[in-house]
Amino acid sequence: MAERRPVSLLDFAIAASLVVVPVMLGVLLLVAVVRPAQPDAGWRTPSDRYVSVRHVAALKTFEPAIVARSSVNAGPVTAAQVLDAVPACRREWSDAAPLERWLGRLGGPGGADATRPTPADRIASRWTDLDAALLRFSSRANARVEHRIGLDLGRWAAAAAAAIDAPVESSDYPDRRFRVGCADLVGALAALARADGRILDSLAWRGTEGGTTLARWRPDQETEIGAGQVARRNPWGGLAGCIYLGRGEGADAAPRHFLAAPRSLQQRVCAMPSLAGAAVAPGAASAPSALVGEPGVQEAVDTARWRVPPSLQALLQPLQALRQPSGPLYRMLTETDAAGRGPPHAVSAANRIVLDGAPLDVGFSVDLTIDPSLQALAQKTAACYTGRHDVCRALGMRRADDADRPLGQQLLEGAMVRMAAVAVIDVASGRIEALAGALSPCARQEVDGPGRDAACDRRLPYPVRYRPDALLNPAVFHAAMPASTIKPIMAAAFLSEPGAGASLLGVERRAMQRDGTPARDSLRGQLMRSDSARFLDRMFCVDTGVAACRRPWDVQAAAAAFGWNAGCVHAGLDCGKQDLLFGRPVDAPAAAPWRPPLARDVLYGRLMSEPFERRLGAPMHLMPPATLDLQRLRRCATGADGRRRSEVVLDCGPRRQPGLEESHVLPRRQAGGQVPPADVSSRLSSTLAPSGSPSTRPAPRAAP
Repeated sequence: MAERRPVSLLDFAIAASLVVVPVMLGVLLLVAVVRPAQPDAGWRTPSDRYVSVRHVAALKTFEPAIVARSSVNAGPVTAAQVLDAVPACRREWSDAAPLERWLGRLGGPGGADATRPTPADRIASRWTDLDAALLRFSSRANARVEHRIGLDLGRWAAAAAAAIDAPVESSDYPDRRFRVGCADLVGALAALARADGRILDSLAWRGTEGGTTLARWRPDQETEIGAGQVARRNPWGGLAGCIYLGRGEGADAAPRHFLAAPRSLQQRVCAMPSLAGAAVAPGAASAPSALVGEPGVQEAVDTARWRVPPSLQALLQPLQALRQPSGPLYRMLTETDAAGRGPPHAVSAANRIVLDGAPLDVGFSVDLTIDPSLQALAQKTAACYTGRHDVCRALGMRRADDADRPLGQQLLEGAMVRMAAVAVIDVASGRIEALAGALSPCARQEVDGPGRDAACDRRLPYPVRYRPDALLNPAVFHAAMPASTIKPIMAAAFLSEPGAGASLLGVERRAMQRDGTPARDSLRGQLMRSDSARFLDRMFCVDTGVAACRRPWDVQAAAAAFGWNAGCVHAGLDCGKQDLLFGRPVDAPAAAPWRPPLARDVLYGRLMSEPFERRLGAPMHLMPPATLDLQRLRRCATGADGRRRSEVVLDCGPRRQPGLEESHVLPRRQAGGQVPPADVSSRLSSTLAPSGSPSTRPAPRAAP
């Protein structure tokens, strides 16, 4: 028998070449076919994200496998159990990889080894890791599931066998069928178990989803895995435009910061002077620095994340069509023909840079008016008032009532307020320089999961359920009663009244020349003390005997001068809304054809408006001029001593009309949800007598 020749280094080099060279040639061929040789050819992908159909189908095999832990003997599994569960993958999972088998025949160190784990061993290990992650996910203080959950190997085996046998179809790829392979199942398990099950927080779970979603689930289904959680960015789609913050004064001023995820390409690109012209001014001390994201719920006090407004990506979502080079608006504004000529709406050439010797398309950048330093202060203040006592100590914020204890700790749920929102606006320019918002821990737990801490107040007028939209920045995405913020608008109306306004202004100016606290009966004193009753007395002309009073409509007009009540002349769902991105009323004429789809419409302000119809969700419009009930006004006035209101409170409520149910009276009390506090809205509805009921008014015309 011939003696076996020892393996040399040359043999290993030849073996490696035989394996690597064909793979490299295949990759080059794929790149040549998929990506055009000339980037200027105008080729664009239809989407900047793509989803692997096989990967999603493999992930969905775990939906029936995730069950209540009490119904399954959850725990570690062995490699033998994995092989028995999916017989179709036994050969692929029980053997070493083909390259390892081939090297093993050569007798090299990379060959098969009895001590080396097989694919089945690795699958069993990842299965155990995922099961432990599910237990931790469902056992935490405010879990998003109804009970503890675990993995059932038998259920997963049945779903995996069905996925392997049946081809998969997708509407994104018509007339094509895909087959799930054993490698797809392994990749799906690895994706779920990666980073201690980080993906679990992004999935939909029973216990936090609404009834509409659960109606299409199986009775025993605990979760749903969709394509949105595993979508990947198209590598040929270019790079999204940068988001800059903190630009100084002047056209050539450079921004101080830009937003970029850790280890992202934007960390390099957005700091380049050539990207956006004046983004980095000549002679600037340094390039802008990267901010990696918005602050978390338990963010440390000294991090730079406080400089980024919460929910910024959601706020800028309408601009994605411009920020992404594959977006339709980006292509519309940059497309050119072979001669370099563009259509009338084209405003720019393609935003293309050279990075490491290769051309790269970059979307349009966004320059925000946010002042990062001011944003950090506002956000920390909101966090302090909603229960972050460590932030209060860092800011030096305290109250005399709390003595040495943290701010608001002695109050219900340990916070000054349950929701805080701060918007800082430069009045002269209209620039929004800060948009801060925070929820107290108890308020957050009402909408981010079914569980709540024992210290939270249980007296809630609504059910606790998962509502991710309620976790967005309250300064932008929450509609709230304006409360005493309307008092400066009312004061402006009083001071602008012909005749009496000039006299009142003179009295207040003379009082300002004297030191001391403003008198209680002065306008400044009532404004300082936020005296709602006295402000209503002024609005209903109690000081002049309530005769021929037009001040309510003067207040309505003053609100319009402040930008409130936009689009409320005729009934509509956009009444009182403004575009936050471009600072325009919703019904304002667009300066460019692409402006309407890019708007972020938010409720800016409504005052003395009402529903056009007596039903919830009805369109809003301005309250029309009405006849005041003078006798009722005199009875309900607070008076000079400030006490008469309490003596006749039962007689000052809203009058009921015969045959109307309580629910029909409610919209009149709310007056559209944008009026003063409860006692004020009661007095408004009791003293205004419209000339006709909503049911008898003519139908409104469409807003221009």
